[in-house]
Amino acid sequence: MSGRSIVRLRSRQWPGTLLAGLILAAMAGPAPSTPAAEDPVDYTDLSLADLMQTDVVYGASKFEQEAKDAPSSITIVTAREIKGFGYRTLAEVLASVRGFYTTYDRNYEYLGVRGFGRPGDYNSRVLVLIDGIRLNENVYDATTPDTAFPLDLDLIQRIEIIRGPSSSLYGTSAVFAIVNIITKSAHEYEGIQVTGHAGSFGALGGQIAAGSYAEDGISVLVSASAGRVRGQDHYFAEFDDPLTNNGVAEDCDEATWQRLFGRVDRGPLHLEALLSTGRKHVPTAPWGTIFNDSRTRTEDDNRSIAAWYDGEVASRTRLLTRVAYGSYDYDGAWVYDYADEGDPPAPVVMRDNGIGRWLDSELQLTRQVGGGHMVAVGGEFRRSFQQDQAVWDEDPYWSYTDDRQDSYNGAVYLLGDVEISRRVRLNLGVRWDEYSTFGSSTNPRLALVAEPVDGTVTKFIYGSAFRAPNVFELYYGDGGTTQKANPDLQPETIKTAELVLDQALGAAASGSLSLFRYANRDLIEQVEDPADGLLVFRNESAVEVLGAELEVRYRSGSTLTATASYAYQDARYEDGDLDLTNSPRQTAKLNLLRQVLPAPTTLGLEFLFFSARETPRGGHTAGFLLTNLNLVHAPLNAPYELSIGVRNLFDSEHWHPGGPELVQNGLRQDGRSFRLKVVIRP
Repeated sequence: MSGRSIVRLRSRQWPGTLLAGLILAAMAGPAPSTPAAEDPVDYTDLSLADLMQTDVVYGASKFEQEAKDAPSSITIVTAREIKGFGYRTLAEVLASVRGFYTTYDRNYEYLGVRGFGRPGDYNSRVLVLIDGIRLNENVYDATTPDTAFPLDLDLIQRIEIIRGPSSSLYGTSAVFAIVNIITKSAHEYEGIQVTGHAGSFGALGGQIAAGSYAEDGISVLVSASAGRVRGQDHYFAEFDDPLTNNGVAEDCDEATWQRLFGRVDRGPLHLEALLSTGRKHVPTAPWGTIFNDSRTRTEDDNRSIAAWYDGEVASRTRLLTRVAYGSYDYDGAWVYDYADEGDPPAPVVMRDNGIGRWLDSELQLTRQVGGGHMVAVGGEFRRSFQQDQAVWDEDPYWSYTDDRQDSYNGAVYLLGDVEISRRVRLNLGVRWDEYSTFGSSTNPRLALVAEPVDGTVTKFIYGSAFRAPNVFELYYGDGGTTQKANPDLQPETIKTAELVLDQALGAAASGSLSLFRYANRDLIEQVEDPADGLLVFRNESAVEVLGAELEVRYRSGSTLTATASYAYQDARYEDGDLDLTNSPRQTAKLNLLRQVLPAPTTLGLEFLFFSARETPRGGHTAGFLLTNLNLVHAPLNAPYELSIGVRNLFDSEHWHPGGPELVQNGLRQDGRSFRLKVVIRP
C-alpha cells in the first residue's frame, strides 16, 4: 500500500444476519423466571434513574461523591460487565466505551480518546491508576493496556473512566482521560479460585487466586497468572518477494505474560504489590529490521509496592497518606542486516533498553464543611532515582547510547466543592507542579453542576492540563546515526470546554449528551531536523478538536443492561485543514448484556463501529463494524462457571493505520477468534 491507497472493508456474510436476528430476539424476549445469581457489584439491581442519584465515583475529585455531582463526563465499567462481555484486555474494555478507540500495530495497543490517538505515543496522554497508584512509568510515561498490562481483569471490581483534563488534581498525563481501576477485596473470593482459558491462535492461560478474611479485620488477597498466545503467520504485501519469504512472517507473533498480585487490608490501612512481565514478538519489521526474524521482540516488566492510610482522623475530616515504590524495565531486541549491498546477509541483534526506578508519595486532607461543602488540599512528590536508556549491538558489540538520568517533581493542589444551593454545585480546583527538567506548570479546573429539576443534570466544565516531556523524548539519541536528544523540550498543554446534559428517561433508562472543544498546543512530535537530517522531538504543532457524544442507557435490575452510544469528533491541525491522522470521525457502539436462560446464563453482545482513519503515509483505512459475543453459564450454588466468547463474530476484515516506523500503510487485524474459560471455586 502506498500513496492514497485504501484498505477496503470486506465482511464474510455467512448466516450472520439470521444468527444476529435470533440473538436479538432472545435478548428482547421475556425475562427468565428463575432468580438471577448474586452479583458482587454494588447497585446492580437498581434502575438507572436510581443509579444517577446513588452511584459513587472517586477519581473525579479524589474523594467519593455521587456520579451526578462529579465534575466530569464519566463511564463506570463493573466486574459484572467485564465478565459478561468476556473482555480479555483493558484495551478491549476501553474500545467498547463511548469516545474511545484503539490501534494495534502487532507490538503494542494504543488508546485514542475523542479523536486523538497519535501512532506510537505509548499512551502517555491517558493516566492509568490502580487503587490510586500511578501506573505510567518514568522513562516513556507509558502504559500497556494489552496482554502486557500488569493486572488480571478478573481482579477488577470497577473501572472509572473520567473524560477531560485532570491535571488540576493529577498532574502530567491526565490530558484526555483518567482510567481509575479499583481492585476487588478478599471478601469477593472466599477461598481459592482457579481459572483456565484456551482459544484461537494457540491461546492458553490460567490464574489462581485466594482470599482470606480474619476475625481481627485483616483481609488478604493473592493472585498468580500466566498465559500465552502463539499468534499467527501474517502476510504483508509490502514484503511479497522471494527474498523475504513471499511476504509471510512465520512464528513471529507470539505474546506471553506472567502476573503476581497481592493485597492486605485492615480498616484504613492497605498494602498492595504487583509484579508482571509481558513479552511480544513483532512480525511487522519496524524501523527497517529484517523481515521474518522471530528474534525481534519487546519485553515490559512492571513492579510496584504501595502502602497507604485512608481514614477519618476527626469528625468529617479524612486523611490519605501514601508511599509507593515502582520499577519498570523495557528490553527490545531488533534484528538488522548490516551487510553491504550485494554481500551475504550479516544479521546483528540491536538491544534497546529502558530502566526506571522511582518513589511516589502523597498526602491529602479532605474535610466536609457545613452541610454539603467539601475541601481537599494535598501534595505529591516523585523522586526518580533511575531513568536510564541504552542502545547497543550485541555481536560485534557497539554502543550507540548509554544515557543515565534522574529527576524529581513535586506538586500541591487545592480543591473546593461548594453547594451553592440544593440544586447547584460549584467545583473549583488548581494544581501547581514543579519539575527539575523544565520548570513549573499551573492548571485549573472549574465545573458548574446544576439539577434544575429532578432527573436532569447539566454540567459546564472548563480545565487545562499538561504532559511533561518524558526522558525518552528529552534525552534519547543514537550517537548521531538517526536520532538526537532535545533537553530543551517544553510540556504540551491542552484547554478543554465541555457541556454535559444527563437526563433520566423514565424509571429504567437515562441519556447523556456531551459537547466539547479542546485545543492541544506545543504538541511534542518527532520531526527531521533539516540542518543535519536527524530525527528529534520538538514542540511542533497545535491541534483543535470539536466533538459531540450521545449515549442512552437502560437497566432492568440484573436481567438486562443496554448501552447505545454515538460519538462525532472533528480533529484538525490548527494551521490548516489537514485532518489528524488515526482519528475516526465517527464511532457508534451498542452493548447488550442479558440473562437468557432459566439457569443463571448471561449473553453479552456488542456492535462496535469505527469510521475511516487517515494514516501517517497519506492513505486511509476504511471504516468497519465488529460484532462480539460472549456466553456465561454460572449455575447457582455450583462450584464452577463456564463462558465462551467469540470476537469478531462475522469475521469482518478490518485494518488499523500503521505507524511512521512501518512501511505498511495499514495493518490487518484479527479475524474471528474463540475463547473458552472455566472458573472453579469452592
